[in-house]
Amino acid sequence: MRKNLEEHLAQGDLLNLLLLSYKSLSCNDYNSLKSLILNLKELFCFDNSVCAKGNVLDILQNTDPEIAIFDICYPEGYMDFYMEKKFYSKDGVLFEFFANLSPVHWRSVGKGSTANYPASVHANEFNMHDGWTHGTLDAKSMDSIVFYFGGEKYMLDARVRTILEYIIPFFSEAYKRISATPNNSSPRLTDKEIEVLNWIKEGKRSWDISVILGVSQRTVDFHISNIKRKLGVFSRPQAVAVGLQLGLIKF
Repeated sequence: MRKNLEEHLAQGDLLNLLLLSYKSLSCNDYNSLKSLILNLKELFCFDNSVCAKGNVLDILQNTDPEIAIFDICYPEGYMDFYMEKKFYSKDGVLFEFFANLSPVHWRSVGKGSTANYPASVHANEFNMHDGWTHGTLDAKSMDSIVFYFGGEKYMLDARVRTILEYIIPFFSEAYKRISATPNNSSPRLTDKEIEVLNWIKEGKRSWDISVILGVSQRTVDFHISNIKRKLGVFSRPQAVAVGLQLGLIKF
């Protein structure tokens, strides 16, 4: 993970990002979290941001899901309009995230004969012509926390994708803690699983870890699968963020 960051970020930006993730571990109120999120503007350009928490199954079943909104700096009135029109039931970016659990660029969704994403949810009427969405998904409860970053300008940039892949799991854990919905499980990782998780934190891939530990790549992948299952996560960045939050590994 860290190696990937170093490929896309200058040293100053990398240190700034690492500092934001470190501060998120002790972030205990909404204003502090809002401040950390807005500090991302020093790393990439966006005008608006919002966080939403809801249950994936409720949303996919097109019921009236309970969606909690954390308004960071979204256009006034847009989220009320979004909920009133039930755009969550046809939000292409949201469904793309659910399908792949990776950052989604708004203008890359809904090409061809379909209206692009900002137009489909009328975001462009609020001067949000492009943006990014990323979040986390709890494997046990199927609750998802999703962050939206919108702006007036075109925002397709591999650098932004890398930043969001790293930082959003940290912000998500902070949001869960602040909103009094922490991970209630107390997972116990074996010494070997903790060692593997530490190497993941350092940006090592399965093959790298297998060479370091002197085991097969299949064994490493088995450990990683167990780590994800025990922590209730779907991705390696989220596993690192949860592991740091729970004190299983050190920053």
